[in-house]
Amino acid sequence: MTIFNLELVQCVRKVKTLVVIIAMIQGSVAYNKSLYAAVEAESRLLQDLFDGYDTRARPVAKVEETIHVSFGLSFQSLLSLTEKEEVIESISFMLTAWHDGRLTWNRSQYMGIDSIKVPAEQIWRPDIVSYTSVDEQMHLGETFAQIYASGHVYWNPTLYLRSPCKVNLRTFPFDKQTCTMVFASNMYHGNQLNLTYWGGKKDTALDVKDYSNSGWEMVTHSVDIKVAKTSCCLEPYPHMQISLEFRRNPYFYVHMFVVPALLLGLLIPATLLMPPDSKERVTIGSIVILSVVLLESKLCDMLPMGHFQLPALSIYYTLTLLWAVLSLTCSIFVLNLHNRGQRTAKIPDSIRWIFLRSLRRLVCLGSESYYPLSDTEFINMRGLDKTGTQGQDRLSSTAPLNQTDARLGVSSSKLEKDVEDITRQILSMNSRLSKQDSHQEIVAEWRQVALVIDRILFILFLVIFLVCSVFLLA
Repeated sequence: MTIFNLELVQCVRKVKTLVVIIAMIQGSVAYNKSLYAAVEAESRLLQDLFDGYDTRARPVAKVEETIHVSFGLSFQSLLSLTEKEEVIESISFMLTAWHDGRLTWNRSQYMGIDSIKVPAEQIWRPDIVSYTSVDEQMHLGETFAQIYASGHVYWNPTLYLRSPCKVNLRTFPFDKQTCTMVFASNMYHGNQLNLTYWGGKKDTALDVKDYSNSGWEMVTHSVDIKVAKTSCCLEPYPHMQISLEFRRNPYFYVHMFVVPALLLGLLIPATLLMPPDSKERVTIGSIVILSVVLLESKLCDMLPMGHFQLPALSIYYTLTLLWAVLSLTCSIFVLNLHNRGQRTAKIPDSIRWIFLRSLRRLVCLGSESYYPLSDTEFINMRGLDKTGTQGQDRLSSTAPLNQTDARLGVSSSKLEKDVEDITRQILSMNSRLSKQDSHQEIVAEWRQVALVIDRILFILFLVIFLVCSVFLLA
């Protein structure tokens, strides 16, 4: 029994010793406020500042006092400019500063702390919003405000904004677009909250040195504070208007829209250089029409619906489509003239004089025939007439010879009949050759009239193409 009690006492002593050791270890690593005086001072400062602080109350000493808010924008990036919706998406830093008398302290009482950062939700903030936003403006991430001992507060949240931008696509894709943003207080009038320029000057109210976008270059920008007054209220309503002018980078759109339009427009007069009887002319004209319609539909996907002004490129597409249809119609007309000699009489003298004698040299076709005749076709009508006359003379001269032979008894009646048959066949052959050559000459003349008209249309469409391309796309 005695041995058991001794062992129990020793065990209790060991437990007590272990507890004392653990307590000493815990005490050595426990928070020592004397070593973290700065933390203690800042914690005490935060507790003193926000004890009884109301985020809904405007930070003024008197009701009639005006709080001055310095406002600006640091424009960072243009995410997109959607022409069809006429909306721009951008990311900026909203620069805001004001004085809050409730957030002042004596630095000597808090170990010289000059400034602190607190979540923006814990303090009063000016309700400056974008009046031109199509969606509710969004602050990206949790925002913090920096408070100085003097009571000055700086709050620079990251702002994602979708704003309307009235586009003017008259000179697309070499266009410039001016977009305007308006910022103002949503709840306070000018006697309660007054807007001033960030940094005290217009030049510092908008910062664009960090702007970046490969598709749009910022050309100019301006900031102006305006005061609006309404008939219902006597108080002024100040607002800040920010204007940004962007210039499009045209290289991609030139490659996709302008170059194909020029090539298709040039193809229209080029088809008129093809032979009038070429069937490919109609095929190429149809392909040009379908291609222009396709380009027009792709361009319309970028245009806002019901826009009051069409781009010059869209007008150029419409004119190209009109030229293609007219060129196809003219090709059909020229093809009809080209084959007209096979169905009608000889060409009228007036048309021959106008097209084959006057206009032919003006359109650089010369005086030689475009359709040279073969060796047989070189026989003209006058030669055939002379041949027929000579045949008739020979027939008439043969008749007295036959009469003489009959009187002299040299030829028989059979020989006379053979000679008459041969002479009749020669006359018939000459008549057929005369009609055939006459028909060939009529066909050749109509074809040359068609060729002259073709060349006139080529020059006309080429001039129209050059003039419209210079005036609409230059």
